[in-house]
Amino acid sequence: MCAANDLLYVGGQFWKVGPDKRIDVACIDTTGRLTNWNPAMNESLGVFHHVTQILVKGASVYIAGHFTRMGSRWRTNLAVVDTTSGLATAIDPYTDTTQTVNALGLSGSTLVVGGTFRYFVGQQRGPVAAFDLGTSSVLPWDPELNGNVVALACGGGSVFVSGPLAVTLAAPVHYEFLALSEDFVGVEPPLAGGVGTTGMLRVWPNPAHGDMTLNFSIARASPIKLDVFDLEGRQVREIVEPVEPAGEEVVHWDGRDEQGVRVPAGLYLVHVRSGDGELTAKALRLQ
Repeated sequence: MCAANDLLYVGGQFWKVGPDKRIDVACIDTTGRLTNWNPAMNESLGVFHHVTQILVKGASVYIAGHFTRMGSRWRTNLAVVDTTSGLATAIDPYTDTTQTVNALGLSGSTLVVGGTFRYFVGQQRGPVAAFDLGTSSVLPWDPELNGNVVALACGGGSVFVSGPLAVTLAAPVHYEFLALSEDFVGVEPPLAGGVGTTGMLRVWPNPAHGDMTLNFSIARASPIKLDVFDLEGRQVREIVEPVEPAGEEVVHWDGRDEQGVRVPAGLYLVHVRSGDGELTAKALRLQ
């Protein structure tokens, strides 16, 4: 459900609201009456379809779920519909036909999408992706998670996702809650000079109660300095490694400050500096 402009937009799996035909999505006014707004989703009795989430912003209703049509237009699992006419707009951020979009989030003009998909608008993305509503294009942001996203939210410079997930394809899948950087140009800024094998700093698990593992790559042998800052810019921990060979690096942070005291719960910035350049990531500590 989503409440906006004195209206309640509801979604699910249904064929009628009272005596009136409405397929999986409907709009109700403040008196509890059904409005004439009707996107007219799939009408085939033999087709399994449903709505999982609805968001409203401005003159657009964003509808997620599992479906193939919205009115007269083909729309696969995600549609942008006009709040007045109920017609699907020209924006078409489609996913794999057999999969489902479970969750949506909005950050400015960026639509963040989560679900079971592995391809998004023809590009390999999933189970979470970002779409620029201004240019109607997929953004390069790609956390490269393994698993499925059940729910997500955007805020505080992060995209929070939950579901049976792992941070790499090789890692085991567990039900997790993860905080991802909301840098929609890329997951994290690339290393200057050489990006090694990943070009990003990964923090795992994130969020965490205990130890965190920091993974990144360097293109040439060099010393490594890792700093942890709170959101007010205060340094809470410094870890210096001697000269490390080129390739993948692993550094552990136990969640403690320089005095060996566990840091308070909250969001921290992890900054890594090497001979290649600098990387930054967010780390969410839990009590």
